[in-house]
Amino acid sequence: MLYNSSSLNENKISLLVNKISVSREAVSREISKMQIDGVIRKKDNYIEILDKEGLESYLG
Repeated sequence: MLYNSSSLNENKISLLVNKISVSREAVSREISKMQIDGVIRKKDNYIEILDKEGLESYLG
C-alpha cells in the first residue's frame, strides 16, 4: 500500500519501520537504492515519490 501523499516524513518512516519489524539500517539501504534508481528523492526529513510504479515494483 502506498500513501496518497507524494512525500513521507521521518515520523511516517519510523512508524513504517516499526510496523514491518525491520532494522532502520535495512530501510536506509533500500532508500539509497531507490534514490539511485530515480524512484524517490530524499531531501532533509522528507522523501518525495518520483515514480509510483517504480516504487510499487520494489514492493513486489
